[in-house]
Amino acid sequence: MRLLIYTIIVLLSLFSCSGNSQTSTADASVKSSSKTKSCLSKYAMDPCALLTKEKAASIANIDPELVTVKEPVKMKNPLYLTCTFRWDSDRTTTVKTALGAMEVAQDNQIQIGSFKLLDSEKIKQPFPEYFDGYYKNVTAEDAEKFDKKLQEELAEESETAKKIGTSISKMSLNFNYKSVSGIGDRASWETSTMGTDGHLHVLHGDVIFSVIVNISDDVNDSFDVAKKVANEILALCN
Repeated sequence: MRLLIYTIIVLLSLFSCSGNSQTSTADASVKSSSKTKSCLSKYAMDPCALLTKEKAASIANIDPELVTVKEPVKMKNPLYLTCTFRWDSDRTTTVKTALGAMEVAQDNQIQIGSFKLLDSEKIKQPFPEYFDGYYKNVTAEDAEKFDKKLQEELAEESETAKKIGTSISKMSLNFNYKSVSGIGDRASWETSTMGTDGHLHVLHGDVIFSVIVNISDDVNDSFDVAKKVANEILALCN
């Protein structure tokens, strides 16, 4: 479900920025600002090579013996590949089921990866502009326009499918993006009213990677750890 929602949000963000500045389509501008290659692209299919368990534990200030590492399930698209560092916590979270709400254990975790490899031939604007348009707060007007377009695409589908599409379009309003300075070429911190995890998306040259952290009910604690992890990853290119 998270993957479905994420895909819809991606489509929504692209839809909402499709009318961006006229100057962004100038070929010379695109090439000059999108020519930097990132050394991080070689890690796209192997995100666990970005960070050791010991370094992740050090950043989170915990004993590395408590941390387990989960390798990603192999897929062709690096966007869906993440390496997970997980350890126990005393926190719980509420999960809604067919039998009602129930409390389940909430592990602490750091996830890294979700690479998006950018191609200037396909993205007809400078990568920083593309990033800003991709990770932006969605307005109610954006959501309404996208739902209208989505309903057109779902014209032959069931009423249930249409209702789900509308619900997901409205969910986009629950996500918040905040620009973060001093990390990579661009960085954006994503939070949601639907959970306590935070996503730090970072642009470096021609790649975007994400650091997803959930170590506290206070999202600011997760933000601090996410920034340290991102800087550790970026240091691989120094």
